[in-house]
Amino acid sequence: MRKIIRNLLNRQGYDIIKKPYTGGKYPNLSESKTNYYCETPIGNYYLPIIGLEKDAVTNTMVRGKYFEPEIIEVARQYILEGTSVLDIGANFGQMSIEFSKLVGSSGKVYAFEAQEMVFKYLQKNIIANKCKDNVRWFNKAVWNKNNKIVSFKST
Repeated sequence: MRKIIRNLLNRQGYDIIKKPYTGGKYPNLSESKTNYYCETPIGNYYLPIIGLEKDAVTNTMVRGKYFEPEIIEVARQYILEGTSVLDIGANFGQMSIEFSKLVGSSGKVYAFEAQEMVFKYLQKNIIANKCKDNVRWFNKAVWNKNNKIVSFKST
């Protein structure tokens, strides 16, 4: 069918040009009822379907955009190849993945995420973006005092 349409348009002097996706959300490539998986220019992401539209971070990511792009711009100025970076509150891993590119194969990113459900997506996203060689993930909260028990309420 595509060939027929292409030939018809070509005979009329038109050509079909494949352009990058510019619409709203990138399509959900997952067959799961609970996961949304999309491949975007800034990375491949697994995200929870529940709350996707209401959460500012996931809503930005499925549109192929950086959440808080100003942080990434500053990071690009200071994070050098071979260095180590801490991503505290790594969320779904968008920053960890970008930092992974900046530190290169000789650097390390240490990603901390306290919410267990979000942490599972963080792991999937690091693997989906082939960053597991230089990103270490931790399902832990980070606090500025030693020997304190931190209670973190998951949502």
